[in-house]
Amino acid sequence: MNEIVTVLVGAVAAGLVGALGYAARSILQARKERRAEEVEELHQQIQRLSGEILLLRSGNVGVGLKRDIEAELEVAMHAVGATESSVLVPYPDLTRQSPYLVFLALHGDASPKIRMTKVGSDSAAGRVFRTGQPELLRNPEQRPSSMRIVDDKAEHVTHNMITVPLRHGGIVVGAAQLLNKRGGTSFTEEDLQQVIIALPSISEKAAQFLHNRGNFEMLGFYPDLAPEEGTILWCDLSASSLLFNLLSARDTFDYVNEYLQRQTQVVIEHGGAFQRYDFDGAFYSFNVPVPIKEGDHVASAVAAAVDLQDDFAKLKQSWERNSRQNLDPIFSRVAIACGEVYKREMGHPRHEQLMILGEAIGRAAHLCDAAPRGRHVIVVDEAVKDRVAGEARFKKLPLSLSKGKQDSHAYELLIGQPARAG
Repeated sequence: MNEIVTVLVGAVAAGLVGALGYAARSILQARKERRAEEVEELHQQIQRLSGEILLLRSGNVGVGLKRDIEAELEVAMHAVGATESSVLVPYPDLTRQSPYLVFLALHGDASPKIRMTKVGSDSAAGRVFRTGQPELLRNPEQRPSSMRIVDDKAEHVTHNMITVPLRHGGIVVGAAQLLNKRGGTSFTEEDLQQVIIALPSISEKAAQFLHNRGNFEMLGFYPDLAPEEGTILWCDLSASSLLFNLLSARDTFDYVNEYLQRQTQVVIEHGGAFQRYDFDGAFYSFNVPVPIKEGDHVASAVAAAVDLQDDFAKLKQSWERNSRQNLDPIFSRVAIACGEVYKREMGHPRHEQLMILGEAIGRAAHLCDAAPRGRHVIVVDEAVKDRVAGEARFKKLPLSLSKGKQDSHAYELLIGQPARAG
């Protein structure tokens, strides 16, 4: 039966891989034909298929193992009257042997607050994992300092606890802990032995879980993230609060929504990807998560910025005609930065989404916030300026961005002026 399931999963995964390849090829063709709506739809399809492939390749098995471990741990917990319990396994690290353990399974009210906590080697679980010897804690004053740190984080007190090693094939693969016996009593040696008897099945499943490093992604841990070069674009409106003073709330939201829709459409047409909105602004990325195969992603972002300003200038004129209001103080600011970024799934387990992180994102956001507010403006960092210096003209701005031990300067893109040296 297991072999049949494996074959079926492999066949479906292979089909999804083919679909993913088709979607990627379709994106390139769609870009050539400037079918922006189709590009956005295919972006979403790639993200969905990528998630399904990950689930089929490793997640299905990993999810099943995690679910079984949680169920068996809950049985052991109730058998000895514990109110909380956990299974911890070593955090994977490609460069060295990790000194940390992370939670594979958790039961109890404190679970949501400590799910992503890394437990050090000086903790009770770390010590049991190192020595392979079980421990029985009856006096809360005997808690190691690391346990107090976890308790403080969880707003919780450990009164008594059983910690036992998880062994499989003669190797310790993790540790199980059962905490705070019901009724205010302490765990006994008999409780400890009862837990040890229940462990072999949990230990075997924990070893199987550890066999596939990809399973840690379902716990929220990505131990071997690789940086990718990306270009980040932020845009927002200066003095947008003026709209609330001059217009009704309904009209204000309509105008801002129109602005966001049109700005996003322009970015999509240039191959960029939407990341998030921030009421009167938005954050986009180029080359990550969807690679730009044709041309330079930095140049694509700069071209998009120019079109964004042109589009908003026309939109602002239409607002003034329709509202019969003077909207002179409202201007569009666009900021672009380039650098290494990382992508990964983040967020609450029920609401995870693919996100990108990196210094370039903060740099672009800071540039946008610090950009001049009294005119339409495009501001870029030094990396972007150097990348397209032969195609555009820039003016240095009195802004400085901290970049490690060196300063990275800011530049305004001079639209409509030919490039020149320096």
